[in-house]
Amino acid sequence: MHRLLFALLSSFLLLYCSNVADPITDDLMKLTNPIDKKDYLEKVHKDHQGLTPNLPLDIAAINEKKVGTYLELFGYPKKAEVGAIAAQTPWLVIHESRSENRLDIRTKYFPILFKAYLNGDITDSQMISFLKRFHEYKFGELFKGKDVFDPKDEINTLIGLLNLETSMN
Repeated sequence: MHRLLFALLSSFLLLYCSNVADPITDDLMKLTNPIDKKDYLEKVHKDHQGLTPNLPLDIAAINEKKVGTYLELFGYPKKAEVGAIAAQTPWLVIHESRSENRLDIRTKYFPILFKAYLNGDITDSQMISFLKRFHEYKFGELFKGKDVFDPKDEINTLIGLLNLETSMN
């Protein structure tokens, strides 16, 4: 009898908890057009940028969750659709991640950021900054490249050093 009651209660809790909506996902599912997406991303950008570099870790973590969920649902925002500020928001939040798993976050989102770079939604300098910081976190030292680099050469060099997969290598 106790086992049956325990099994029923466990099943109920499992079903209930799996159906509890995530408020971030709920908010994102309401974004039905580029203007809504632009407004959402610009708000995240303002919240994030306004507090940097002393951004409290809880706000940074919330912004990482917002951006990660956004990328999973919609992919990287197109600069032509949402504007420059909104388009740089996912890059900014991931680039400035200070969480303990910041290397995992950079590795996870690199393919999306790299595709956005190839599509012109991330600039050369943004990609270089992202990769240099990635290098610093991974190897514990600043990237020491040549003084004069073509941006594309510098990006390729950093991608190679970081052992990241791309079609550009």
